[in-house]
Amino acid sequence: NSSIKKFKARFCARGDTQIEGVDVFETYAPVVAWSTVRMLMTMAVQLELHTRTCDISNAFVSAVLKSNEEIYLEMPRGFQEDGMVYKLKKSLYGLWQSPKLFFDHLHLKLVDVMEFKQSDHDKCLFYRGNVIVVSFVDDLLFFSPDSKAIDDTLTELEGNFNITKDDEGQDVFAYLGIEVRREQDEDGKLQISLHQPGLT
Repeated sequence: NSSIKKFKARFCARGDTQIEGVDVFETYAPVVAWSTVRMLMTMAVQLELHTRTCDISNAFVSAVLKSNEEIYLEMPRGFQEDGMVYKLKKSLYGLWQSPKLFFDHLHLKLVDVMEFKQSDHDKCLFYRGNVIVVSFVDDLLFFSPDSKAIDDTLTELEGNFNITKDDEGQDVFAYLGIEVRREQDEDGKLQISLHQPGLT
């Protein structure tokens, strides 16, 4: 309805001043393929899987900079102290390498700490027991036949990240701007359709 949901401010680095090979090296970060999401939605219908989403708040600032990346920055106008610059210890919004550093951090937590396995076919698909999770930067989508297993996984994630659960206690109704609609056909079977009304 075009009303303001919230006001938000963020301290960002000026990535336009970075120099490749000096303070930035690798920048590529994978995101889940839409073919993977569509396949999992199809499985959700056929296997009656529960779905949930969550968003990791302030995701990029949770990742630690690599030892070979020394980055210094000035505070914005109005907060500057004469001659002072600050050395970053963690990633920051605006840096070229922030998405890659965050994905590495997420991978570390999911695989090394929470003992998920990573798919060989889509690097943003992780699975453990009967829970599947896919990641598109800081937006996670979960699938499982057991809603409690998803809740337990989300509780574990809260021990590692500051997360926002978008659809508390119910199946996903939207993911990355795509509406997820559930309907029953004439035979009473569940159907899931994906819609992007913003493009119509």
